[in-house]
Amino acid sequence: MWLVIIVILVFSCQSDPTQQSEAPAIADTATSETSDTAFEISTDADPDIPWMNVRYGFMIGQEMDIYLPKNGNNFPTAAVVIVHGGGWGAGDKMDAIGMAERLHDNYENTLVVNLNYRLAKGDISATPDQIDDVERAIEFLNSNGMFNLKKIVLFAGSAGGYLGMQYAYTRDENKLISGLVCGSCIFDLSSSKFRKHVMYDVLIKRILGKDVDTISDAELKRNSPLFNIHKDVPPAIIFSGSQDEIFPGPEVRKMDSAYNSVQVEHIVVEFGMEHHELTLQRNIDEITAMVENFTKRHCTYIFANRAISLLIR
Repeated sequence: MWLVIIVILVFSCQSDPTQQSEAPAIADTATSETSDTAFEISTDADPDIPWMNVRYGFMIGQEMDIYLPKNGNNFPTAAVVIVHGGGWGAGDKMDAIGMAERLHDNYENTLVVNLNYRLAKGDISATPDQIDDVERAIEFLNSNGMFNLKKIVLFAGSAGGYLGMQYAYTRDENKLISGLVCGSCIFDLSSSKFRKHVMYDVLIKRILGKDVDTISDAELKRNSPLFNIHKDVPPAIIFSGSQDEIFPGPEVRKMDSAYNSVQVEHIVVEFGMEHHELTLQRNIDEITAMVENFTKRHCTYIFANRAISLLIR
C-alpha cells in the first residue's frame, strides 16, 4: 500500500520549500569537478544508512540523497531517481523521503536517489536551469568511478514530471533513462485549458524565465513534452486526474496519442475523480503492481515495445 504515500508526497505541486543542512563529505580520497563533496565507495558501506545531502554542484539546491541497494551491491548499474514537485518555485526532496525509503525497501537491487534542484526565482527557471540540474546530477552519479549506471527510471510528479520528461526527451544523449513514472504533469505549455489557469502567467515565468506576452506559441510547444516525443523516448507510465486544477486530466490523452504514433511502450492512467494531488485510494492494488512491474523491468532489461491505453473512470 506504499504507493498512496508515494503519490501524495511527490506528485503534489503545492509544497513549501525547506532548507537542509549540508552533510560532511563522506571521504576525502575522490572528488568531482561538479561538487565539493568527496567520496570513497567501499565494499562494506552500510546499505541501511543513506548518504544525505550529497552535493553535485556548488549552488543551493544542488544536492541529493543516495540509498545504496539493500542487497549489498555498492556498484549497481540501475537506479531510480526521484524528482520532486512543487510548482518549480517550491518543494524539496524531503517531501519525497517516504517514497525514497519505500523504493529502497522494495527495489533491493537498485540504487535510489532523491534529488533536489535549484528553485525558480531570480534568474533561475525550469528551462534550462532545473533541467541542467537533472543532467548534472545524473552525470555526477557516473563520475569518478562512483557508479556505472546503465539504466535509470525517473520517478517524478507535477513540476518534477515536466523536468524528467524534458530531460529524457531532449537531453538524454547516452540513453540512460530507461523508464519514466510521472503523475500530474504538464505536457503542453500552449494548451488552451492550461492558459485558463489563474496562475498560468506565474507558472510560465517559472518554467521559461520570460513573461507570457514575450513568448510565441512555437516556443511554448518547443518546451512542451508533448511535442518532443520521438521514436527513441523511454517507455512511460503516466498518471493523471481528470479533475486536476492545474492541468486538466483529459489532456493526458494527447500523450497517449503521441506515444502511440511512435509505437513506444507506455501506460496512460486517467482517474475520473482525482485532483492534482493524486491519492489513488481506489485501484491501489492494481496501480501498485503496475508501477512495481514497470520499474523493475526497466531497471533490469529492455522490454519489447508495446502500447497500452488505460482509462480508469
